[in-house]
Amino acid sequence: MDRIQAMRAFVATVDHGSFAKAADILDLSRPVLTRLVSGLEDSLGAKLLHRTTRRLSLTESGERFLEACRNVFSLLDEAESDLSQQTQCPKGVLRLSAPMAFSLLHLEPVIAEFMSTYPSIEVDMELADRRVDLVEEAFDLSIRIAHELEPGLIARRIGGTALVTCASPEYLKLNGLPESPDDLRTHECMGFSLARRNSWSFLENDKVRYVDVRGRFKSNNGIFLAKLAESGKGIVQLPCFIVNEALREKRLVTVLKDYQPPNLDIYCVYQSREYLPQKVRLFIDFMSEYFSCNCQKIVTLKSA
Repeated sequence: MDRIQAMRAFVATVDHGSFAKAADILDLSRPVLTRLVSGLEDSLGAKLLHRTTRRLSLTESGERFLEACRNVFSLLDEAESDLSQQTQCPKGVLRLSAPMAFSLLHLEPVIAEFMSTYPSIEVDMELADRRVDLVEEAFDLSIRIAHELEPGLIARRIGGTALVTCASPEYLKLNGLPESPDDLRTHECMGFSLARRNSWSFLENDKVRYVDVRGRFKSNNGIFLAKLAESGKGIVQLPCFIVNEALREKRLVTVLKDYQPPNLDIYCVYQSREYLPQKVRLFIDFMSEYFSCNCQKIVTLKSA
């Protein structure tokens, strides 16, 4: 039994004084409406209506339940009205997680533009270089940058970025220039502390090859790794959106140019394709359009 439909049948019967009139109003047959009201009484374990051949009247339980039904319908109408208004004027709090370096370097303008476009949407943004649990931590979505995502995640690709293997001219002068990925084993290679493996990837003959690397320093922040590389402390493999400026200004130079790492993809990860909140859908669409228009200046390698 549809409980809401049965409650509407009961209220209509009371309001119009008969099963026949209530059935006409609700566009139901009289037997169906009668069964709905009887089924409601059975499920509640209480008689709601006194029935005689001439009239219907409420029982004491029926009077209390009628008031409760009207309150329920009022709340439903209010909720429907609120959702309708949100469709016309999106609002609410959007909880977002995004990588720190990418956010600091490139997300400020897109977030500012999004907030100007949708002034009724609030943004609660956490900068985190970790994998967040959207459900457990109550995030609407997260931005992830990776070669591939874990199975089962629901995501939309919004862009991509090249990886760059690079070091400072001072480091290379002192330690020599690696000529193949295998040479990295004798160099100081500074990597991400959150990485799943102590290896870097390179494309060779259209296949991905992993090379184990070592180094005395790790960090969860790409900007800091780049700065340390500029100071001559080692080689890094970082997204080009972090090192483009340093490459352009010759503070860093690309190494192993014949061995390009596979590109990274940029994703919006969200909880569910079904019943996707409008604020989340709007943000994902906004990000996708923004990066399609700005990807060249944001994520394309500008090598030295």
